[in-house]
Amino acid sequence: MFYKLLKLIAKIAVKIFFKKIQFTSLSNIPKNSPLIVVSNHPNTFMDAILIATLIDREFYFLTNASVFTNSWVKWFLKKLHTIPVYRKQDVKEGTPDNTKTFEACVQHLKNNGALIIFPEGISEGKRQLQKFKTGTARIALQAEESTNFQLNLIILPVGINYSEPENFRSDVLIIAGKPIYVKDFQESYEYNHQDGVNRLTDSIYLSVQQLVVDTQSDFEDELIQNIQTLFINQFDLNHNSIYGIFTIEKEIQSAIHYFSEQKPYEFYDLTNEIKSYFYALKKYQFDDKTLANTQKLKTIYRNSLLQFLVLVILSPIFALGWFTNWVPYTLPKLVATKITPYKEYHAGIKLITGLIVFPIWYFLSYLWLVFLFHQKIQSLLIFVLFPLLGFFALNFAFYWANVQKKLKLVYEFQKNKRKIAELTIQRKKIISKLLKFQEEYQNFKEKVNENS
Repeated sequence: MFYKLLKLIAKIAVKIFFKKIQFTSLSNIPKNSPLIVVSNHPNTFMDAILIATLIDREFYFLTNASVFTNSWVKWFLKKLHTIPVYRKQDVKEGTPDNTKTFEACVQHLKNNGALIIFPEGISEGKRQLQKFKTGTARIALQAEESTNFQLNLIILPVGINYSEPENFRSDVLIIAGKPIYVKDFQESYEYNHQDGVNRLTDSIYLSVQQLVVDTQSDFEDELIQNIQTLFINQFDLNHNSIYGIFTIEKEIQSAIHYFSEQKPYEFYDLTNEIKSYFYALKKYQFDDKTLANTQKLKTIYRNSLLQFLVLVILSPIFALGWFTNWVPYTLPKLVATKITPYKEYHAGIKLITGLIVFPIWYFLSYLWLVFLFHQKIQSLLIFVLFPLLGFFALNFAFYWANVQKKLKLVYEFQKNKRKIAELTIQRKKIISKLLKFQEEYQNFKEKVNENS
């Protein structure tokens, strides 16, 4: 009951926290079989919360034993269906003993249960998939072995892709991959246990890798994002589609790997040009989208001025929304940055802090209104406006920053016409080269498809 209540609250919370949540391939999710969901782990608590709230199963979670600090925490985490797993850094001497952990997981799966496991073992905000630990495969194969491979245990690979992992009102794309049937690894496991475990671990890794943008370095990650920006702005692609952006980035990454091997010198020159171009944009505080539409500069300026005037007229409502919601909107961010400097923890901490702060703040606000007006019904009607004013203030701040940015860009463009002209020429050259690379890559893909 406690778990179900928290799940309901968390489901509402994630829909408020994220601006867009897109979950694809829902048909791949098994409803009645024993299940292990495996995923990449870029955003600590938030990853588990998203999977648990979006998939209609009651999950148990493997959690680092280091967080089980005292009896009260142990009780609370047990209510959340967590199972402690010990890592090397969690034990003072020797190797960690996870015998009881594995036994608990196996028994849960034999009872038709569901687990969430993050095989990387660590959480990092970078889009670089770490080597998977073998624990997931060992648990799965032991569970099947205990029933003579009649359990029908399924491993569901899931890829979580955030637009801005730590930020409130950002986007997230979750993709469910094709189910992996553990009994398919029976032969290799029975022949050699370690070989079976390794084969299943590799299969899990490759399945998750297909569902995320897994870059080899920070340089490659930045290059993918820069090329994606150029294409989206050049061809006015629908960048509001989270899955669309993911597809574009996966295609760009595949092309990068191809050309870095087939045409390393030409590719190196192109990457330097792109790096130089985006460095100049950052230096002069320009924007690629505006640079791609310099012919529409007057229209952008006129529309921005009109939006600015509308926002000025609506600013009193913003002031009211800011006044009534500043504390609950600001405190989670302050708590997150105070607790840890690691950004991959911030989203989860903000969400959990918000679950505490928002109800308390709104309850105290209601009491204050009752004290002020001495009318419970009237106070309640006014109180209902507080969350709506908060959302208005949040969107107002976003549009205000966007309008200011556009007006500043127009001003800078007028002031630096010569530099704009140089960058426009540089951009056209880059786009021309990218289109040639794209055409060659498409021809390569067609030949591969014909031969396969």
